[in-house]
Amino acid sequence: MIHRLLDRPRPFRTGLALGVILAILTGALVTGSRLDGEQGRLCRSLVPALEPVGTLVVTSIATEPDARHGVRVDYTLDGVSKRLRCAFAGGFLDQGRSQLVAVETADGLVGDARLYFLQRFWLGDPEALDEGEARIGGIGGGRPLLPLPVSKDVGYALQQLLNALPVSAVYAFLAVAYALVYGLVNRINLAFGELAVMGAYATVAVITGFSAGLAGTAGAGAAFAVLAALAGAGLHAGLLGGIVGKVVFRRLSNAGHRAFLIATIGLAIALGEAVRLAAGSRDRWIQPLFGDPLLLLDGGFRVTLTVMRLAETLGAAALLTLVLVAMHRSRFGLAWRATADDPQMARFLGLDTDRIATATFVLSAALAGLAGAMTALHYGQASYGAGTMIGLKALVAALLGGIGSLPGAALGGLAIGLGETLWSAYLPIENRDIAILTALVLVLMFRPHGLLGIDRQLGDAADRRWNAGG
Repeated sequence: MIHRLLDRPRPFRTGLALGVILAILTGALVTGSRLDGEQGRLCRSLVPALEPVGTLVVTSIATEPDARHGVRVDYTLDGVSKRLRCAFAGGFLDQGRSQLVAVETADGLVGDARLYFLQRFWLGDPEALDEGEARIGGIGGGRPLLPLPVSKDVGYALQQLLNALPVSAVYAFLAVAYALVYGLVNRINLAFGELAVMGAYATVAVITGFSAGLAGTAGAGAAFAVLAALAGAGLHAGLLGGIVGKVVFRRLSNAGHRAFLIATIGLAIALGEAVRLAAGSRDRWIQPLFGDPLLLLDGGFRVTLTVMRLAETLGAAALLTLVLVAMHRSRFGLAWRATADDPQMARFLGLDTDRIATATFVLSAALAGLAGAMTALHYGQASYGAGTMIGLKALVAALLGGIGSLPGAALGGLAIGLGETLWSAYLPIENRDIAILTALVLVLMFRPHGLLGIDRQLGDAADRRWNAGG
């Protein structure tokens, strides 16, 4: 399907190469050993709780062969070698991955009551963990990758900016999807939020399907499961978008804005109910993947970035760049712009505008599906009722950047993601969605064509030309 969207092979080869490079990088980050990084970090964090006095130096962290989901931490206390063993309820893709079931020291197994208190009042207390981390030396310690002196306030702000990147990527994907459809047919498709939800459920289904064969591993197999989930979500949503676009939306091209808008609302309701009937009304959960934190800065506030967030940010940036470059330089991109500018002249010049419109619906729906897949991988959750809100926020992003402009829509997604995250960090979180939707009203009132969008009069003229071409 992609080679039909991008007739020139160079963009396709570039995207394939970027995907292979990202897969290699992701695999390299997690395949150094079969050790589950999160379990190793949890077991290591117990050392200062069990050794409250003395100088601690961790010398090694490895899997424990005598336990199915076990980790062994070797350390020294005032120069004396010691060992700590931890066992967990599940493996890499299991729900019990972070649940301690047994801890063994040189004095024997830790009792159930003490084990409960360790999990509840030590591992569950960030301040206690930070105090304990300050006492540990050796491997896996708190040495930052960027030894720069930063204040607590600056570190906190940098952490929020990093937290905003994956969220911004989700909104950027959906905003570009809005812009692709609106830029071509001068219509807004309000079903992208539900397409994203379907992508999230497809991702949960794929990861759950892989979990039986990959439980207990933390390597390339899990990275392959993530890539398979992303591909499955994109293809599933893209196929559905192509069918709906060709069977329904293309037939409504001459029916006016209201009919198209009502049809997309109906489609959104139908998709939401289909997901609810197929998967149930309960939220679906998966174990968050690749959550090992990379310590970037450590001043008054520890700035971290997980492997998954790094992969999400790099992958989203690469894919969005590929889409924007391809839409600017490929034959399909040129045909899309020609059809968007003057569909009747495009038909006179021999362009198959129906095929271009169908391909646009496929590409935009695939981007929506990938956005949903990213939310499922990021939060470990799929909820059938999340489509409306995420779709409206992405629409705000598209309108803010310019719903007829692909770069503007991506820029709007970045702005909404940053604004939402910073609002949650510094202002009452219960008012966050109110602020985002208020921004939608203000944009429609004072800047209806956005920062980089097409003026409404030009859009109306393009709409008349499209309808005249039939």
